Amino acid sequence: MPLYEPPRDLIETPVCDRVIGETLFKQVARFKKLDHEQTREGVCSAIITVQVTLHASVDGQAGPVLSGQGFDHDGYEQKLVADNETIVDPATDQLLAIRHHSIHGLNPAEEWENAVNAPQTTMYQGDYFMMVRKYSPIDIDGMIEDHIARADTMGKFR
Repeated sequence: MPLYEPPRDLIETPVCDRVIGETLFKQVARFKKLDHEQTREGVCSAIITVQVTLHASVDGQAGPVLSGQGFDHDGYEQKLVADNETIVDPATDQLLAIRHHSIHGLNPAEEWENAVNAPQTTMYQGDYFMMVRKYSPIDIDGMIEDHIARADTMGKFR
């Protein structure tokens, strides 16, 4: 039987524009790796590492990667952490609250309290990733793409 080689799609997604001086640059985040750490107490964190590159803006889209004097062709690395400082809806992976950071325009403590007392089941995000690792046949690529998109809305790429 011949060796099967599946398509090797890159996980890449546009993130927020970056403005330096008066010049607008497009940014693209490319997934590099997913690390899953566990403490001695069993608490888990997932660390998603992305490589963000700067691109020329061509008709409002990301054009060629910028290189040359003043530009690092490789861009910069950004680590995104999913841990128990975040609460999610495990049915949808929707972000509900981040401890000490507002995502819904309310006081962070109020958002946290609302998520803890939500009518639906909620989980710490680190525990969610642990459960995904153990039990769930899910689309990990899609989950990584969603996590990058949420990080973008939180200003991780500014």
